[in-house]
Amino acid sequence: MKKVITILLIITFSYSKGVSQNTSLAEQYTDWLNDAGWSEGTSPGANPVDQELVVDGSVTRWGDLSIRRTLFGSMTLTINTGDSLVIDGDLTVGTEAELIVEEGAYLYVNGDLNNNGTFIFFGGDISNDGVIAVAGDYNEAGGASLERGENSKFYVNGNSDSDEPTDGEIPPEVEMVYTILPIELKSFSISKRGETIELDWITAKEENFSHFEIERATSDMNFDMIAIIEGTGNSLSDILYNYRDFDAPFGTLYYRLNAVDIDGSNKYSEIVSTHKTFEGTVKIYPNPANHQESVRIQLPTNNFNQQITSLNIYDTAGQLVKTYHDFDPVSDELNFQNIQNGIFIIKLEYNGIVENIRLAVR
Repeated sequence: MKKVITILLIITFSYSKGVSQNTSLAEQYTDWLNDAGWSEGTSPGANPVDQELVVDGSVTRWGDLSIRRTLFGSMTLTINTGDSLVIDGDLTVGTEAELIVEEGAYLYVNGDLNNNGTFIFFGGDISNDGVIAVAGDYNEAGGASLERGENSKFYVNGNSDSDEPTDGEIPPEVEMVYTILPIELKSFSISKRGETIELDWITAKEENFSHFEIERATSDMNFDMIAIIEGTGNSLSDILYNYRDFDAPFGTLYYRLNAVDIDGSNKYSEIVSTHKTFEGTVKIYPNPANHQESVRIQLPTNNFNQQITSLNIYDTAGQLVKTYHDFDPVSDELNFQNIQNGIFIIKLEYNGIVENIRLAVR
Protein backbone atom coordinates (compact mmCIF):
# COMPACT_ATOMS: atom_id res chain seq x y z
CA MET A 1 0.00 0.00 0.00
CA LYS A 2 1.08 3.54 -0.63
CA LYS A 3 0.45 6.79 1.14
CA VAL A 4 0.57 10.12 -0.56
CA ILE A 5 2.02 13.19 1.04
CA THR A 6 1.63 16.00 -1.43
CA ILE A 7 2.19 19.74 -1.13
CA LEU A 8 1.74 21.05 2.43
CA LEU A 9 -1.74 22.49 2.16
CA ILE A 10 -4.98 22.68 4.10
CA ILE A 11 -7.55 20.53 2.31
CA THR A 12 -10.96 21.63 1.09
CA PHE A 13 -13.05 19.45 -1.16
CA SER A 14 -16.41 20.52 -2.54
CA TYR A 15 -19.04 20.00 -5.22
CA SER A 16 -21.93 22.05 -6.50
CA LYS A 17 -24.48 20.59 -4.10
CA GLY A 18 -22.62 22.09 -1.16
CA VAL A 19 -20.44 19.22 0.03
CA SER A 20 -17.01 20.37 1.16
CA GLN A 21 -14.04 18.60 2.69
CA ASN A 22 -11.75 20.30 5.16
CA THR A 23 -8.84 19.39 7.37
CA SER A 24 -7.84 21.62 10.24
CA LEU A 25 -4.12 20.78 10.12
CA ALA A 26 -1.53 21.65 7.51
CA GLU A 27 0.74 18.84 6.30
CA GLN A 28 -2.10 16.35 6.69
CA TYR A 29 -3.36 14.31 3.75
CA THR A 30 -6.97 13.11 3.77
CA ASP A 31 -8.42 9.84 2.54
CA TRP A 32 -11.22 10.23 -0.06
CA LEU A 33 -13.46 7.90 2.00
CA ASN A 34 -13.04 9.81 5.26
CA ASP A 35 -16.68 10.75 5.96
CA ALA A 36 -15.68 13.05 8.81
CA GLY A 37 -13.87 15.27 6.33
CA TRP A 38 -17.05 16.17 4.45
CA SER A 39 -19.44 18.90 5.52
CA GLU A 40 -22.47 16.63 5.02
CA GLY A 41 -20.75 13.74 6.81
CA THR A 42 -20.57 11.47 3.75
CA SER A 43 -17.82 11.18 1.17
CA PRO A 44 -18.65 10.74 -2.54
CA GLY A 45 -17.49 7.16 -2.16
CA ALA A 46 -19.67 5.53 -4.81
CA ASN A 47 -17.88 4.40 -7.95
CA PRO A 48 -18.59 5.77 -10.52
CA VAL A 49 -18.93 9.25 -9.07
CA ASP A 50 -21.40 11.55 -10.82
CA GLN A 51 -21.27 14.62 -8.55
CA GLU A 52 -19.64 17.96 -9.34
CA LEU A 53 -16.37 18.04 -7.36
CA VAL A 54 -13.66 20.61 -6.75
CA VAL A 55 -10.31 19.70 -5.20
CA ASP A 56 -9.20 22.76 -3.26
CA GLY A 57 -6.35 21.12 -1.34
CA SER A 58 -4.91 17.59 -1.54
CA VAL A 59 -6.67 14.26 -1.21
CA THR A 60 -5.97 10.59 -1.92
CA ARG A 61 -8.32 8.05 -3.48
CA TRP A 62 -7.20 4.48 -2.67
CA GLY A 63 -8.16 2.14 -5.49
CA ASP A 64 -9.87 2.98 -8.79
CA LEU A 65 -12.05 6.00 -9.50
CA SER A 66 -14.52 6.52 -12.34
CA ILE A 67 -16.30 9.80 -13.02
CA ARG A 68 -19.27 10.23 -15.33
CA ARG A 69 -22.20 12.53 -15.90
CA THR A 70 -25.83 11.60 -15.26
CA LEU A 71 -28.39 11.53 -18.07
CA PHE A 72 -29.60 15.09 -17.46
CA GLY A 73 -26.77 16.42 -15.32
CA SER A 74 -23.10 17.14 -15.65
CA MET A 75 -19.90 16.01 -13.99
CA THR A 76 -16.78 18.15 -13.76
CA LEU A 77 -13.87 17.24 -11.52
CA THR A 78 -11.66 20.31 -11.05
CA ILE A 79 -8.28 20.39 -9.30
CA ASN A 80 -7.57 23.97 -8.27
CA THR A 81 -4.29 25.81 -8.60
CA GLY A 82 -1.67 24.64 -6.11
CA ASP A 83 -3.74 21.60 -5.08
CA SER A 84 -3.51 17.89 -5.84
CA LEU A 85 -5.44 14.68 -6.26
CA VAL A 86 -3.86 11.22 -6.12
CA ILE A 87 -5.56 8.10 -7.45
CA ASP A 88 -3.83 4.96 -6.17
CA GLY A 89 -5.46 2.86 -8.91
CA ASP A 90 -6.96 3.63 -12.34
CA LEU A 91 -8.82 6.85 -13.15
CA THR A 92 -11.54 6.65 -15.80
CA VAL A 93 -13.06 9.81 -17.28
CA GLY A 94 -16.23 8.68 -18.97
CA THR A 95 -19.78 9.40 -20.09
CA GLU A 96 -19.18 12.99 -21.11
CA ALA A 97 -17.44 13.89 -17.85
CA GLU A 98 -14.81 16.62 -17.72
CA LEU A 99 -11.54 16.68 -15.82
CA ILE A 100 -9.85 20.06 -15.33
CA VAL A 101 -6.33 20.38 -13.90
CA GLU A 102 -5.68 24.07 -13.39
CA GLU A 103 -2.28 25.73 -13.70
CA GLY A 104 -0.12 24.78 -10.73
CA ALA A 105 -2.39 21.82 -9.83
CA TYR A 106 -1.29 18.17 -9.69
CA LEU A 107 -2.99 14.92 -10.68
CA TYR A 108 -1.09 11.71 -9.97
CA VAL A 109 -2.57 8.40 -11.21
CA ASN A 110 -0.76 5.35 -9.88
CA GLY A 111 -2.45 3.11 -12.48
CA ASP A 112 -3.90 3.87 -15.92
CA LEU A 113 -5.67 7.07 -16.96
CA ASN A 114 -8.60 6.03 -19.18
CA ASN A 115 -10.29 8.77 -21.18
CA ASN A 116 -12.74 6.45 -22.88
CA GLY A 117 -16.33 7.02 -21.78
CA THR A 118 -18.95 7.95 -24.34
CA PHE A 119 -22.46 9.39 -24.22
CA ILE A 120 -24.18 9.34 -27.62
CA PHE A 121 -21.24 10.57 -29.76
CA PHE A 122 -19.15 12.35 -27.16
CA GLY A 123 -16.32 11.14 -24.97
CA GLY A 124 -14.68 12.37 -21.82
CA ASP A 125 -12.67 15.56 -21.88
CA ILE A 126 -9.44 16.41 -20.03
CA SER A 127 -8.13 19.95 -19.82
CA ASN A 128 -4.61 20.20 -18.38
CA ASP A 129 -2.93 23.46 -17.49
CA GLY A 130 -1.05 21.90 -14.55
CA VAL A 131 0.75 18.59 -14.04
CA ILE A 132 -0.66 15.16 -14.86
CA ALA A 133 1.52 12.19 -13.93
CA VAL A 134 0.43 8.68 -14.97
CA ALA A 135 2.39 5.70 -13.66
CA GLY A 136 0.61 3.36 -16.10
CA ASP A 137 -0.85 3.98 -19.57
CA TYR A 138 -2.93 6.82 -20.96
CA ASN A 139 -5.80 5.29 -22.95
CA GLU A 140 -7.99 7.51 -25.13
CA ALA A 141 -11.04 6.31 -27.04
CA GLY A 142 -12.66 7.94 -30.05
CA GLY A 143 -14.57 11.09 -29.21
CA ALA A 144 -12.49 11.78 -26.11
CA SER A 145 -10.03 14.64 -25.93
CA LEU A 146 -7.03 15.93 -23.98
CA GLU A 147 -6.09 19.59 -24.26
CA ARG A 148 -2.80 20.94 -22.91
CA GLY A 149 -2.13 24.46 -21.76
CA GLU A 150 1.07 26.36 -22.48
CA ASN A 151 2.70 25.57 -19.12
CA SER A 152 1.26 22.09 -18.58
CA LYS A 153 3.22 18.90 -17.96
CA PHE A 154 2.01 15.47 -19.07
CA TYR A 155 4.11 12.57 -17.80
CA VAL A 156 3.30 8.95 -18.73
CA ASN A 157 5.46 6.01 -17.69
CA GLY A 158 3.65 3.61 -20.01
CA ASN A 159 2.02 4.07 -23.41
CA SER A 160 -0.07 7.06 -24.53
CA ASP A 161 -2.88 7.15 -27.11
CA SER A 162 -3.06 10.94 -27.15
CA ASP A 163 -2.18 13.10 -30.14
CA GLU A 164 -0.72 15.49 -27.59
CA PRO A 165 2.96 14.71 -26.90
CA THR A 166 3.99 13.60 -23.44
CA ASP A 167 6.90 14.98 -21.42
CA GLY A 168 8.32 11.51 -20.88
CA GLU A 169 8.32 9.50 -17.68
CA ILE A 170 7.50 10.93 -14.25
CA PRO A 171 10.55 12.84 -12.99
CA PRO A 172 12.03 12.33 -9.49
CA GLU A 173 10.79 15.70 -8.22
CA VAL A 174 7.19 14.59 -8.85
CA GLU A 175 7.73 10.98 -7.78
CA MET A 176 9.42 11.97 -4.52
CA VAL A 177 6.20 13.20 -2.93
CA TYR A 178 5.12 9.57 -2.49
CA THR A 179 6.25 7.47 0.46
CA ILE A 180 5.41 4.01 1.69
CA LEU A 181 2.43 3.72 4.04
CA PRO A 182 3.69 2.69 7.51
CA ILE A 183 1.79 -0.60 7.31
CA GLU A 184 0.97 -3.18 4.68
CA LEU A 185 -2.41 -4.79 5.40
CA LYS A 186 -2.19 -8.35 4.14
CA SER A 187 -5.72 -9.55 4.99
CA PHE A 188 -8.86 -8.51 6.87
CA SER A 189 -11.67 -10.99 7.62
CA ILE A 190 -14.82 -11.32 9.71
CA SER A 191 -16.54 -14.31 11.36
CA LYS A 192 -19.24 -15.08 13.94
CA ARG A 193 -19.11 -17.13 17.12
CA GLY A 194 -22.63 -17.23 18.50
CA GLU A 195 -23.58 -13.61 19.16
CA THR A 196 -19.94 -12.46 19.07
CA ILE A 197 -18.44 -10.89 15.94
CA GLU A 198 -14.74 -11.62 15.46
CA LEU A 199 -12.34 -9.60 13.30
CA ASP A 200 -8.94 -10.89 12.21
CA TRP A 201 -6.32 -9.05 10.20
CA ILE A 202 -2.66 -9.46 9.33
CA THR A 203 -0.05 -6.80 8.61
CA ALA A 204 2.98 -7.79 6.55
CA LYS A 205 5.03 -4.76 7.58
CA GLU A 206 4.87 -1.94 10.12
CA GLU A 207 7.09 1.13 10.22
CA ASN A 208 6.55 3.92 12.78
CA PHE A 209 2.94 2.79 13.03
CA SER A 210 0.62 3.96 15.82
CA HIS A 211 -2.74 2.16 16.03
CA PHE A 212 -5.90 0.82 14.41
CA GLU A 213 -9.29 2.38 15.00
CA ILE A 214 -12.07 -0.19 14.55
CA GLU A 215 -15.23 1.32 13.09
CA ARG A 216 -18.68 -0.29 12.88
CA ALA A 217 -21.87 0.62 11.02
CA THR A 218 -25.33 -0.87 10.64
CA SER A 219 -27.43 -0.77 7.48
CA ASP A 220 -27.43 3.05 7.55
CA MET A 221 -23.65 2.92 6.80
CA ASN A 222 -22.85 5.55 9.45
CA PHE A 223 -19.54 4.38 10.92
CA ASP A 224 -18.63 4.89 14.59
CA MET A 225 -15.35 4.02 16.27
CA ILE A 226 -15.84 1.18 18.77
CA ALA A 227 -12.25 0.30 19.75
CA ILE A 228 -8.58 1.21 19.41
CA ILE A 229 -5.94 -1.48 18.93
CA GLU A 230 -2.33 -0.43 19.43
CA GLY A 231 0.11 -1.35 16.67
CA THR A 232 3.44 -3.09 17.10
CA GLY A 233 5.23 -0.04 15.79
CA ASN A 234 8.01 -1.54 13.68
CA SER A 235 8.13 -5.01 12.17
CA LEU A 236 9.10 -6.68 8.91
CA SER A 237 7.25 -9.94 9.64
CA ASP A 238 3.55 -10.86 9.62
CA ILE A 239 1.59 -9.73 12.69
CA LEU A 240 -1.84 -11.18 13.49
CA TYR A 241 -4.46 -8.96 15.13
CA ASN A 242 -7.80 -10.01 16.59
CA TYR A 243 -10.79 -8.15 17.99
CA ARG A 244 -14.05 -9.57 19.38
CA ASP A 245 -17.16 -7.41 19.36
CA PHE A 246 -19.27 -8.74 22.22
CA ASP A 247 -21.82 -5.90 22.09
CA ALA A 248 -22.65 -5.83 18.38
CA PRO A 249 -26.28 -4.96 17.61
CA PHE A 250 -28.48 -7.35 15.66
CA GLY A 251 -28.88 -7.06 11.92
CA THR A 252 -26.55 -6.21 9.05
CA LEU A 253 -23.14 -5.08 10.30
CA TYR A 254 -20.22 -3.42 8.52
CA TYR A 255 -16.66 -3.04 9.84
CA ARG A 256 -13.56 -1.24 8.63
CA LEU A 257 -10.10 -0.44 9.99
CA ASN A 258 -8.61 3.02 10.14
CA ALA A 259 -4.82 2.60 10.20
CA VAL A 260 -3.19 5.62 11.85
CA ASP A 261 0.51 6.51 11.61
CA ILE A 262 2.42 8.21 14.42
CA ASP A 263 2.30 11.48 12.46
CA GLY A 264 -1.51 11.33 12.29
CA SER A 265 -1.86 10.26 8.66
CA ASN A 266 -4.37 7.49 8.10
CA LYS A 267 -5.81 5.00 5.63
CA TYR A 268 -9.05 3.02 5.63
CA SER A 269 -9.22 -0.69 4.91
CA GLU A 270 -11.80 -2.38 2.78
CA ILE A 271 -15.23 -2.89 4.40
CA VAL A 272 -16.25 -6.36 5.62
CA SER A 273 -19.79 -7.29 6.60
CA THR A 274 -21.88 -9.96 8.28
CA HIS A 275 -25.37 -10.55 9.71
CA LYS A 276 -26.16 -11.08 13.37
CA THR A 277 -29.54 -12.79 13.27
CA PHE A 278 -32.09 -14.09 15.75
CA GLU A 279 -31.44 -17.52 14.19
CA GLY A 280 -35.07 -18.63 14.25
CA THR A 281 -35.46 -18.48 18.03
CA VAL A 282 -37.98 -15.62 18.23
CA LYS A 283 -41.02 -16.80 20.22
CA ILE A 284 -44.59 -15.58 20.35
CA TYR A 285 -46.95 -16.31 23.23
CA PRO A 286 -49.55 -17.41 23.83
CA ASN A 287 -49.65 -19.55 20.72
CA PRO A 288 -52.37 -20.55 19.91
CA ALA A 289 -54.09 -17.35 21.03
CA ASN A 290 -57.73 -16.28 21.25
CA HIS A 291 -59.23 -12.98 20.21
CA GLN A 292 -59.36 -11.59 23.74
CA GLU A 293 -55.71 -12.28 24.56
CA SER A 294 -52.84 -9.88 23.99
CA VAL A 295 -49.95 -11.50 22.17
CA ARG A 296 -46.32 -10.69 23.01
CA ILE A 297 -43.05 -11.20 21.15
CA GLN A 298 -40.16 -12.84 23.00
CA LEU A 299 -36.68 -12.31 21.57
CA PRO A 300 -33.89 -14.88 22.13
CA THR A 301 -31.56 -12.61 24.07
CA ASN A 302 -31.56 -10.17 26.94
CA ASN A 303 -29.23 -7.90 24.96
CA PHE A 304 -31.87 -6.76 22.49
CA ASN A 305 -33.49 -3.53 23.65
CA GLN A 306 -34.34 -1.89 20.32
CA GLN A 307 -37.60 -1.33 18.51
CA ILE A 308 -38.63 -3.60 15.63
CA THR A 309 -38.65 -1.34 12.56
CA SER A 310 -41.55 -3.10 10.87
CA LEU A 311 -43.92 -5.88 12.00
CA ASN A 312 -46.49 -7.11 9.48
CA ILE A 313 -49.19 -9.75 9.95
CA TYR A 314 -50.27 -11.80 6.92
CA ASP A 315 -52.90 -14.50 6.45
CA THR A 316 -52.09 -17.79 4.72
CA ALA A 317 -53.17 -16.32 1.38
CA GLY A 318 -50.44 -13.71 1.69
CA GLN A 319 -52.82 -10.82 2.34
CA LEU A 320 -51.62 -8.09 4.71
CA VAL A 321 -53.84 -8.01 7.78
CA LYS A 322 -52.14 -5.54 10.09
CA THR A 323 -48.97 -3.42 10.30
CA TYR A 324 -46.97 -2.13 13.26
CA HIS A 325 -44.07 0.34 13.03
CA ASP A 326 -41.34 0.84 15.66
CA PHE A 327 -42.73 -2.05 17.68
CA ASP A 328 -41.21 -2.34 21.17
CA PRO A 329 -41.10 -6.05 22.12
CA VAL A 330 -40.65 -5.14 25.79
CA SER A 331 -43.81 -3.07 26.19
CA ASP A 332 -45.94 -3.41 23.05
CA GLU A 333 -48.48 -6.17 22.40
CA LEU A 334 -50.30 -7.57 19.39
CA ASN A 335 -54.11 -7.46 19.32
CA PHE A 336 -56.25 -9.84 17.25
CA GLN A 337 -59.73 -8.54 18.05
CA ASN A 338 -62.05 -8.36 15.03
CA ILE A 339 -59.83 -10.80 13.14
CA GLN A 340 -61.16 -14.16 11.96
CA ASN A 341 -59.75 -17.44 13.24
CA GLY A 342 -56.88 -18.92 11.30
CA ILE A 343 -53.15 -19.24 10.85
CA PHE A 344 -51.16 -16.04 10.49
CA ILE A 345 -47.58 -15.23 9.58
CA ILE A 346 -45.92 -12.48 11.61
CA LYS A 347 -43.01 -10.94 9.69
CA LEU A 348 -40.42 -8.99 11.72
CA GLU A 349 -37.89 -6.70 10.02
CA TYR A 350 -34.98 -5.05 11.80
CA ASN A 351 -31.70 -3.70 10.38
CA GLY A 352 -31.64 -6.16 7.51
CA ILE A 353 -33.03 -9.11 9.54
CA VAL A 354 -36.28 -10.74 8.40
CA GLU A 355 -37.91 -13.27 10.76
CA ASN A 356 -41.21 -15.11 10.10
CA ILE A 357 -43.31 -16.60 12.93
CA ARG A 358 -46.50 -18.68 12.64
CA LEU A 359 -49.39 -17.92 14.98
CA ALA A 360 -52.74 -19.68 15.35
CA VAL A 361 -55.74 -17.58 16.41
CA ARG A 362 -58.93 -19.35 17.46
